[in-house]
Amino acid sequence: MEAAAKLEDLPLNELMIKLNRPSSVTSPNPDGPTIVGIGLYVHEITEIDSSRNSFALEGFLDLIWCDSRQKFNAISSPTKMFLEKDAEQELELIWWPDSYFANQLEPRRIENEELIIFADGTIEYREKFGVTLASNYDMRRFPFDTQILRAEIESFAWSSDILQFQVEDELIDFSTDFSIPEWSMIDLNEFLGEKMEGRDRSPFSESIVEITVNRDPNCYLVKVMLPLGLIVFIYWGVFWMRVDNLADRMAVSFAGVLIAVAYMVILADILPKHVYNTFLDNYVLLCLLMMVLTVIENIVVVLIHRHELESEISMTTEGVDELESEIANLRVDVDEGDPETSQLVDNLIIHRNDRVESVKAKRVDAFARIGFPLAFVLVTALLAMGYLI
Repeated sequence: MEAAAKLEDLPLNELMIKLNRPSSVTSPNPDGPTIVGIGLYVHEITEIDSSRNSFALEGFLDLIWCDSRQKFNAISSPTKMFLEKDAEQELELIWWPDSYFANQLEPRRIENEELIIFADGTIEYREKFGVTLASNYDMRRFPFDTQILRAEIESFAWSSDILQFQVEDELIDFSTDFSIPEWSMIDLNEFLGEKMEGRDRSPFSESIVEITVNRDPNCYLVKVMLPLGLIVFIYWGVFWMRVDNLADRMAVSFAGVLIAVAYMVILADILPKHVYNTFLDNYVLLCLLMMVLTVIENIVVVLIHRHELESEISMTTEGVDELESEIANLRVDVDEGDPETSQLVDNLIIHRNDRVESVKAKRVDAFARIGFPLAFVLVTALLAMGYLI
């Protein structure tokens, strides 16, 4: 009992030496770092979530190293193969890289494992895994963006003075048999680096896999940009409405403002909380601004019209005096309760208003019919040049 208690108090490396298993805690190469070949085959990217800055990856991880302590006589069999649980148990008894994904959001899910030990001490480890990884997205060009998804693989236990990764080019590839909704996979690169965080005593060798993907913007073009742009153009129909009809003009314009705000709320839900505006953000803001300017134009036009009616400046006056005289005479009959005469007076008043319309207000509307669309197209083009070129 005392002996067992003493063993429990020993550090892991000393404990394994006492149990005659020093190979699991000491490096195979006492004269320098052990070289570990590494390769990543991307089987499938099941999800790219830009709102959470994450993506889900399924693939195969290969590790190859040499440990002379694991040599054996190859007469009976040239290799020792361990699968699944047997592979896990054997890894607990030998030295291995103890790799993990440094940017994983959750522990990776290992579905299959294979461990092969060759007679000369070469060891190959392969696993099929699934993992959710963090990735920093640059959304400024959204929805015309290209993203680089990073998988950072390093050893959990062994620093760079004990383990150095080496890229195995023949083990790096990606499957072309899968498709990612909204995305297309362009390229895959793997390179080496070193990483040291505040909690580390020394740097760790790191294999970095970069997967380049390109977003398909058609969904956002068809469902957001094109409909919103058409809505803006349709609501500019107020420029052809009567200049004295403020209520109807404002009702139409405010409906457009509310639609633009609704689009902004929807975008806020599907995009990450960033401190900068994306291309689509600015496009929606531009649509909102154009609708607000349309409301302001309506108010300006009506104020100009009312001012000119009151001051009788720049009005068409031909035939107005005769109409005013006829209306005054008919009002006498209206006062006596003649309904037909009352209707006639209303028609004459409408006719008079048609004849007495603000020239300046109509000119403002005429300018807006051309100026607003041109300004919208020009600013959209400038946005595209600034973000996409």
